[in-house]
Amino acid sequence: MADLVRNSVQNCFKNLLGSFPFHTVLMAIYVWLSPYVTNHDELSFDSVLTASVITITGAIVLVSFIWVALRNGCAAGIISTLIIVCLVYYGHVFNAIDNLMGGSLHNKIFMPIWVSFFLVAIVVSFIRRSRLANMTKVLNVTALVLVLIPLSSLILDIVGENRSGAIEAVPRIFGKASLSTTAKSISKYPDIYYLIFDRYADNRTLKEVYEYDNSEFIDYLRGMGFYIADASRANYTKTAHSLASSLNLRHLTYLSERVGPGSSDWKPVYALLQDHEVARFLKAHGYRYVHLGSWWEPTRENVFADENFDSRIFILPWAVVSLNEFEWLLVEQMLPVRFMRLAFDSYGNHRQQQFARVKKKFEKMIDVQRHGAPLFVFSHMLMPHDPFVFFSDGRYKTKVEAASLPSDKNYIDQVIYVNRKIKELVHELLKREPQPIIVIQSDEGPFPIKYKANEDNFDWRQATIEELRQKFRILNAIYFPDRQYGDLYEDITPVNTFRIIFNRYFGQILPLLPDISYSFYSHADLYSFFDVTEATK
Repeated sequence: MADLVRNSVQNCFKNLLGSFPFHTVLMAIYVWLSPYVTNHDELSFDSVLTASVITITGAIVLVSFIWVALRNGCAAGIISTLIIVCLVYYGHVFNAIDNLMGGSLHNKIFMPIWVSFFLVAIVVSFIRRSRLANMTKVLNVTALVLVLIPLSSLILDIVGENRSGAIEAVPRIFGKASLSTTAKSISKYPDIYYLIFDRYADNRTLKEVYEYDNSEFIDYLRGMGFYIADASRANYTKTAHSLASSLNLRHLTYLSERVGPGSSDWKPVYALLQDHEVARFLKAHGYRYVHLGSWWEPTRENVFADENFDSRIFILPWAVVSLNEFEWLLVEQMLPVRFMRLAFDSYGNHRQQQFARVKKKFEKMIDVQRHGAPLFVFSHMLMPHDPFVFFSDGRYKTKVEAASLPSDKNYIDQVIYVNRKIKELVHELLKREPQPIIVIQSDEGPFPIKYKANEDNFDWRQATIEELRQKFRILNAIYFPDRQYGDLYEDITPVNTFRIIFNRYFGQILPLLPDISYSFYSHADLYSFFDVTEATK
């Protein structure tokens, strides 16, 4: 009896491998599974959920339609798989060949060859549709192996994470008593704008590295009543750590023990960008939290915000579509996108999206409505961060134009442009009654040349003093409606920003933390921190 059952199962499996074209669905799974596993340390599954549903559903619909039309499952599966590979993997193959050729390959040449190859393969599959059972078996096995490789890697990673133990809940600064709304009317609380301009260097770096004097802009902010922390530094090397620290009013050294050395897993620090202390405290005091994220996935949106501004725009000739960072990673490699780029400069063009996104976010920051509650507006603006898409006067800068200019010139163009937009924003915000608290701050400075040449393997312990200063010295400008700045000082770091605000405006008695700057070792060791404070002064 056991032999009969075993033989039946084996026969069923053989027949399934040879006759049923499940390779099409497996290839659709591989489309998103492989890049997800590659970027597993930086992605939540939520960010790939839409892509997974669309690709799997699309594959099932495609193979079913062709199956009904041809009345042949093997031919339908092979043709469907050919279509998926042709449409989805064009960019990957083009980029690989282009790299081998030293960047000399052109879409106008390669695209017709690519399409012709698949058209011939599809025609042959149609003609020989009665003799494709063996090919179906080969494709089923091949697709199964392709899926099992990243899937097994993902399972091993998850098992390893579980064995190492889950990260304990973040220790909270505020107890329930301090989170309860006070008797003070919420209408008396000032709006708070926390505006992050990514990689905006301080004036010392701009002068020393970029030979640009930003004094006119700094003097403008001073003239408008801002306190400028001239010697401010970032607390951490990169955006995730820096914002996790400032939004949670604490240093992240406790993560060193909880996560352990040698970890490249970004998720623990990304989690701190969602459920953070600042939002908890302000929402408990009646604030309306408006989150203006970026195309960077960890700050794209906040699940605890009352309003998320969707800036994930993708311009098509006939519509504007919303995509997250992972979806963009998939879409920009597709044949239709690469084809349309030849006809429409804006189609699928990441640079055009950034150009439109920045302008829309500045407009939104001015147009945010109070709705009877005080506002907490958080905006992560990837400016003057690359891509360099703005001339200093606000005109769009094409990729060719940017490539023809030195990197320093491109960076300064965006500094000048963003200065102009900040001035317009400040002018509008300070006309309001009551006036808001405004924090204009950078999370990090620009990267040194050596880092950009080898990001994944760069070891910050080997960085020079000049490189550390370039990375850590930041813009930090703070506006209080009463312009009483006795609590501020020139080398304040972002970790103390909200400690001072909560003490002054909400009656808290939070002690200030040491203004220490930390760097992690490398991308392969994100939670081994070392003190670079003295080197960055």
